[in-house]
Amino acid sequence: MDKKRYWLHVPLETTRGDWLQPPPDEKISVLGHSAKLHSRDLPNMNSLTNAGTSIIRQWLLFDPIADHDARNILTLLREKIPVLSLRQKAALRVAASELSVSPHAIYNGPIPTLIPEHLTPNPAWADLEISSYLEAKPLFENILEQCPPVSDERILAAIHLEVASRYDVLPRSVFLALLTILDSLAERTERPESVQAWLTEKASEAAKFDDPGLRSSLANLKQASHGAAVRGLVERACRAMGYDETSVKKHTSLATTLYQIRSSLSHAGTSGQNLDVEGARTLVSLVLNSAIDDPTILKA
Repeated sequence: MDKKRYWLHVPLETTRGDWLQPPPDEKISVLGHSAKLHSRDLPNMNSLTNAGTSIIRQWLLFDPIADHDARNILTLLREKIPVLSLRQKAALRVAASELSVSPHAIYNGPIPTLIPEHLTPNPAWADLEISSYLEAKPLFENILEQCPPVSDERILAAIHLEVASRYDVLPRSVFLALLTILDSLAERTERPESVQAWLTEKASEAAKFDDPGLRSSLANLKQASHGAAVRGLVERACRAMGYDETSVKKHTSLATTLYQIRSSLSHAGTSGQNLDVEGARTLVSLVLNSAIDDPTILKA
């Protein structure tokens, strides 16, 4: 039986400056286990920039415990802290990375980590050394000039949501935000008149059941599905951008797959598949850039 014990380092993320006030000695009991709430000094903690991005300022460091106990604690924190954040109206969560085991005292602070008991935990924070990849001169003097102004409210709202999704790091949240953009821009088409007539007849027959939901569902079927609307939107965007048939088929197939995953997440709470966040962002970028140049692609 493995009797090794580990310090458990749990980084706490926030997106708008919801710092926790630690007790004077920093000691705290979490889920029945002793821990310390550590904080680090960051420049301009009250600035709008830091308040709008994901930051790890604080972390819990649990006293040495067995491996399986540490993993159970981390699992419970990930299940309970979202409820805590909701009820306290706070933007607080555990970093999403998988639990790491460090052989050294120095380890990556943004990642939940186990550190052997005989070491003194010393988290390293690389974010203070990060520099921007955006150069202001070409950005404002050249690229900005080439950006057309957008006044269409639907396109503006979609752009704002896409930008907001970049402040998030939780794959599920980002994925759902991106698919919501596609869904909001995709117009559903009317089904053929013969189908609509048949649905009208069935709605009349359904009236005897006195079920408003059934009548509403039948009326809703007079339009094509949301998934079909998203595929159509992606296809129009591809053609407006001059894509060849192979690329059109590839992107519309991706749209079908991603919308099915989105439906599973929205209705069943799980997709059973890996979330293709990059694929979703590719489609959103394609649709938005095409719509900015030619808003008529939004028309079914």
